[in-house]
Formats: sequence, C-alpha cells, structure tokens
Amino acid sequence: MKLLPDEAVREFFLLLRHSLYGEPLPAGYSGPSEDLKACIRGSGMEWLFSHPGCRMNGTSYSDDVAFRQQLYCAMTEKTLTAIFEKAAEKQIPMAVMKGAVLSACYPEGISRPTNDIDLYIPGAYKMAFKELMGEMKAKLGEALDENQLGVDCYVMPNEIYIEAHYAICSYLPDRQRNALKKEGMFGSEHFMPFQVNGKTVMTFEPEYHLAYMIYHFLKHLFFYEGGTLKMLADITLFVNANAGEIDEKVLERLLADMGYLKAADAIFGVCREMAGMKKDFFLSTRPVYAEKMLERIAVEQDNTQKFREHLAWSIYHVDLTEDEAGNTDTTVRFKWWIFLAFLPFSLDWSRWRGFWGIQTAVKREKTGRF
Repeated sequence: MKLLPDEAVREFFLLLRHSLYGEPLPAGYSGPSEDLKACIRGSGMEWLFSHPGCRMNGTSYSDDVAFRQQLYCAMTEKTLTAIFEKAAEKQIPMAVMKGAVLSACYPEGISRPTNDIDLYIPGAYKMAFKELMGEMKAKLGEALDENQLGVDCYVMPNEIYIEAHYAICSYLPDRQRNALKKEGMFGSEHFMPFQVNGKTVMTFEPEYHLAYMIYHFLKHLFFYEGGTLKMLADITLFVNANAGEIDEKVLERLLADMGYLKAADAIFGVCREMAGMKKDFFLSTRPVYAEKMLERIAVEQDNTQKFREHLAWSIYHVDLTEDEAGNTDTTVRFKWWIFLAFLPFSLDWSRWRGFWGIQTAVKREKTGRF
C-alpha cells in the first residue's frame, strides 16, 4: 500500500473524527485525495465516506458496499463461533484476537470488516488444533516464512481465512518474550469470555489485548507497509469501549517487558490528540513523541532504517529534544550503562537468537520473501 504524506495522514484523522464524533469539516473542504481514498478503501474503512460532507466525485459508502461488508462479517462471526464450539468439545484452549472483539467497539451502523480470523492457541495444542481444522474441512493455506515464528494459515470451505498463532510477539528478542511469559502472556489464565451473536468465545483480558495491539501496530509499522491508520482507529475505540476495565499497572508492566513504553507513549498521544481517545494513561505524553510517530507513519524508509528506528523506539534511548530553530534531533544515543546489561550474555550466543531473528526478518523483506 502506498504510504501517505503527512498532510494526508492528518486528513485521515479529520475524516475519522467527523464520522465518529460529528466534528465539522472545514469550510470549503473538497474531499480526500485519490491516495487517501485508496488507503481508506484498502483498509475496508469506506464508512469514512458515509456522511454527506464526504460524498464527492461519486465516492460514497454505497448500500452495496455496506451489504457486502455486513455479509462478510456475519460469515466470519458464524465461522468463529463454530470453531470455538468444536474446540470446546476437544478441550482446546484458545482466544480470538482483534476481529470480532474490535468490531464490537465501533458505533452501531459502522461495519469493521476483517480479512481473517486471528486465533491464539497455546503451542502445546498445535497438533490438536490441526486435527480440528482437518475435521472442519479446512485446507492448510500457502506456506509463509512467518510459519517458523509460530503461525499456521488455513482456508475454511466458505473461504474465510484463519491464522492460528501458537506464539505471541514473535518478533521480540527472547529476553522480552521470557519476561512476558512470566506475566502469563502466553497461557490461558488471562482469557476471558466474550459474546459473539449470543454465543460465548474467549479473548484476552483488555490490558493483555491492548498490549498485543500495540505490538501488532509496531510490527506493521516497522516491518510491513500499510494498515497502521486503521490500527490506530482500532486502538482508540478499543480503549474508549474498555476504559474502565483496563488494569493500568498490568498494562504498564507488559509494555515495559516488551520495551515499548516510549512507543506506547507516542501511540497513545496520537490516539488522544488525533483520533479522540478519551482516556489518559499512566504515561506522561511528550507531544514531540506523538509528532515523530506521525512522521514514521507517513514517511517511507528503507529496510535498514526501519530496523534502526524500531530499535530506537523500543530498546535504546532516542533524544527527541528540539533546538532553538524548532528542529528535532532524532539521533540514537546509546546510554553507556546499557552495555552492562549485555555482559552476562556475551559468552552465550544462544541468548542473541531473538536479535538475529529480527535481522533475519528484515533480510527476508529485502529479498521479497517476508
């Protein structure tokens, strides 16, 4: 998907606030650019055109588009509940991620279509789930390089696409993943029931789900292209719908374990200022962080730069101070004491597998096999 210039990103949020909260469009507004229209359609967010002020040049949220999206959502939800019913019979624990959970956060009348069903199944139940998919006549999907990171892809008879995740946050180094494991991120102890069309499925507790959404956003931002604007809308509406249920202390620990406190600070800042998120979290947001995150969304970078920026937002310290002219210094500055943390691992190269895993992912993208 073609990346958008900064002004188009801001225009996207203008349309988002207009559609969700009724914020007036500027006088004389002539509508989004063709690039922004393509981005909105590609994200399945045509409902941004559903208000009269957004209907221009023959572009609108037509009844046909609305019907097709609602039909696909109904098919997806029916498939989801059927899988959970079969899994319960076989005592396979699993949780749905994103998808139907996020759709329920959107206002009535707005359909948030999803391209697939994302399920988390603890790794010990991988073969049992594979047998279940065989019984439901699902075909193993096209092999992905990501499979070695713990993902199987299936296509159901009704063409609904299933992604079975046996590991979460696979792109993080082992040290971060081990810390998350201690928090119970990979077990079923933090599953909770969720209603889909009157039937019960399982999902993550809200703080665990939100932590995963932050990770998922950053994975797409730094290792893929496209989709991140929709994810910011998802994060905003998920927080607005679950604000009273999110345990902030647990969320802070999870984000700290991931190494994403600074990145989350920026994401929440963007969601508050641009998308209408109504909750202030534990983080003390610096506006410059949110501004730099907007730039990362808008500016295309080569793969090496993406990798360096990902590390800057996660593991290392980035000086985002402004000089007298208002220019922002984004130089990666290594704190001297960070090297002390690596000394115990210097003789055991197996501890670096997570780091090399990220490098391998970048190399795969360079070669087009990502």
